Amino acid sequence: MKQIILFIFLAIGLTYLSCENKNIDQEYPFEAKVLGINLDCGVYEIKFLDNLDKVIKLSGESVIDSVYIAGNLPDDLKIQGLKIILNIGEPDYSKITACTMMGPTLNWVWITRAKTK
Repeated sequence: MKQIILFIFLAIGLTYLSCENKNIDQEYPFEAKVLGINLDCGVYEIKFLDNLDKVIKLSGESVIDSVYIAGNLPDDLKIQGLKIILNIGEPDYSKITACTMMGPTLNWVWITRAKTK
C-alpha cells in the first residue's frame, strides 16, 4: 500500500515539474531591467532578471552577474530603471561598436524583440 501511495505522489510531482515552465512567453522569454549607458561602450546595459541559464547559453557568462550590453535596444526602451521583456539572438557583429576597454568587458546580447513589461 505504501508503494502505491508513493508512486501516486511521485507521478503527481513529476507531472507538476514537467508543466512548470509552459507559461513562458515564447515571443518574449526574458525579463530584464534597463540599467543605463555603459560608459565604456556608450551603449545601454541591461540586467536579466530571469532565465539567466538560457542567456549564458546564447551569449556567454558576463563578468558582472547577469549584466550585459544591450545591442539593438529600441530607442523607446532606453529609459534607466525600465523593466522590459525581450527576446535575444545571435549578435550582429557588424553592428557592435568598439569599447574603450577601460572598464570591465561585458558580453553583448543582441535584442531581436522587446517591449515594456
